[in-house]
Amino acid sequence: MADLILGSTTAMTESGGAVALGTGVTMANVTYPAGMIIKIYQKCFKAGQAITTAVAGGNNTPPVDSDYVLIGTGANGTTEGDPLRLTTDVPRNSSSKYLIACTVQTDRTTDGSIGFMLMYDVNGTPTRMVTGTPVSGYNYMDCTFGRGHMSTTGGNGDYGVVSHAFTYLWSPASASAQTIQIAGANYNTNANHINRPHNTDNGPYMVRVVSTLTVQEVAG
Repeated sequence: MADLILGSTTAMTESGGAVALGTGVTMANVTYPAGMIIKIYQKCFKAGQAITTAVAGGNNTPPVDSDYVLIGTGANGTTEGDPLRLTTDVPRNSSSKYLIACTVQTDRTTDGSIGFMLMYDVNGTPTRMVTGTPVSGYNYMDCTFGRGHMSTTGGNGDYGVVSHAFTYLWSPASASAQTIQIAGANYNTNANHINRPHNTDNGPYMVRVVSTLTVQEVAG
């Protein structure tokens, strides 16, 4: 790769083995070494949300992809933030990878398990990207990350929150832009809450927190 020289040109030029960079320049002729971060995207959801899932087969049946609800559904702006769904630009090339990191905050209520699915769009339909391995004969919720039923917390769980952090390096091997999202589901109609405890007392022992989705395009 040629040396990079900051100049007064308004476009990238190559002359004598040097590359002059000026106002409005693009990086079309630059070769990124593998592992270099090319671009970063982020969504931040600030408001609260209740997740309830009415699974067709009842409490003994795990949710399917269509049962998962976008985290931050309906959020619209400064005070509420954005849904945890974003669309990348067209990648540098088909060898680009995406380093995906997210943190989703939930309550610690005993009302049931809650699972989160890392998904990407396939012909406009959100589709699971990576999950745990299903176990034959068991109705486990094979989601990407989440928590099981917190039955041992009793009432003490009604004031706490749990941070669910997840990182995954995805290699779609595609030259197309990608739409990535975090969606959640539980196994019954009892509400699990995002960005807040289960209870709604008016006191400083109650917290309101945020959830984020960050995606970095990485040179392949």
